[in-house]
Amino acid sequence: MNKLKKNLITNPVYKILKNLKLVKSSNLEICSNYVRDSKEKNNVYYDKKNHFYFLQKSIYSKKNNFDKLFSDNPSNKKFVLNNKKQSLRLNIIDDDNRRFEQFKKMLENKFILDFGAGYGDFISKFNIKKVAAVEKRKKCLDYLKNKNINVFSDLKDVDRKYDIVTLFNSLDHLEKPDQAIYQIRKILKKNGKLIIEVPNSKNILLNSKINEYKIHTFCKKHLIIFSEKILLKLLENTGFKIKKVIYFQRYNFNNHLYWYLFKKPNGHNEFKNLKINKLNQIYEKFLIDSRQTDTIIVIAQKND
Repeated sequence: MNKLKKNLITNPVYKILKNLKLVKSSNLEICSNYVRDSKEKNNVYYDKKNHFYFLQKSIYSKKNNFDKLFSDNPSNKKFVLNNKKQSLRLNIIDDDNRRFEQFKKMLENKFILDFGAGYGDFISKFNIKKVAAVEKRKKCLDYLKNKNINVFSDLKDVDRKYDIVTLFNSLDHLEKPDQAIYQIRKILKKNGKLIIEVPNSKNILLNSKINEYKIHTFCKKHLIIFSEKILLKLLENTGFKIKKVIYFQRYNFNNHLYWYLFKKPNGHNEFKNLKINKLNQIYEKFLIDSRQTDTIIVIAQKND
C-alpha cells in the first residue's frame, strides 16, 4: 500500500461520507495508483475500518458525453475490455433475466421506475403501462422512447409516484448518491420500496492476492465500491429502513478458478464444459455464508 495524500481527494463521494462521519482519513490507504480504463492517474483508496474502496477523483463533468463513457450496443451481448496489457471480448452474464426471476413476485402489478435502465431489457419484461426509466445516455433515451417506454433523463423530471424503484449497478456510478436516494424517496408512494444492487467490497477475489483482478475491477466509472455497512448507513441517513440484505454471487466457481490459474476474466465461458455443478453450489454457499460474494442486494422501504 502507498502513502496517503489526503489533500488530493476530490471525489464528491468522499466528502459526502466524511460529512456523515462514515470515513476518516486516518483509516485510509492507497491500494492502486490507476484505474484500468483511464490514462490519467487516479488513486484507489481503501478504508481499513469500514472495508470499502473509492476513487481519488471523479471523471464526470458537465462536458461529459455519457454515450462515450458508457459505450455499448443493445443488440450485442458482448463487450471489449481494454487495459494496458490486453484486449478481451467477454460474454455478458444475463442479469436482466436473473433479476426478473429473482424479483418478479415482488414487482408483479406494481408501478416500477428503473434508474440507470440502459436499453430497458429489465423493465420491458413487465407491463409497459406501469414502468418508467431514468437514463442519461441519449442513445438509450431514444431507444426506450422507440419502445414506448416512459423515460426521463433526470430524477427531478419524474412526474408521478411509484411503488418500487430499482437501481441495478448504478448507485456506485453517482457523484452524489445521497441526493439521488433523497430524490427517489420523494417519488416513492407510502411504504414504497427501493431495490439496490451494487458490487461488494468484501468480494473474495477483490481481497485476494490476485492483483490482476483488482486492476480489472477498478475503473473510472465506479466511484465507490460499497461495503454493507456504508450502504446501509447511507440508506438509513436518507430516510429508509432496511427490509432485507442479500449476498448474491454473479460469477461461479469456474470463473474464479480461471482467475486463480490464469489471472484473467471470462472463466465462466472458458471453463463452461467443466461438470462441477455440485462444487459450484458448495462454493456459492460458502461465499454467501461468509459474505464474500461479488454482489450485495438491499431492499429498503421508505420510512414514512
